[in-house]
Amino acid sequence: MASKKALNAKNLEALGATRLSEIIIEITNGDKVAKRRLRLELAGEQGSGVVALEIRKRLTSIAHSNFFVEWDEIKK
Repeated sequence: MASKKALNAKNLEALGATRLSEIIIEITNGDKVAKRRLRLELAGEQGSGVVALEIRKRLTSIAHSNFFVEWDEIKK
């Protein structure tokens, strides 16, 4: 018999959607990549047009960024 503390889908489903959503929000606080992933997942539920809009926003953000890595700062 598997432990009720083991991290698996069955045990997490037992927590319920409300509790899991609270935990996800807490975990992703301050994590831009995780929040972006969640937004894309939510957009996917709404249709491809909404996903395309999210991707377009991200590409625009990347295009406007002015981040540059100097050649001598690259780790080899």
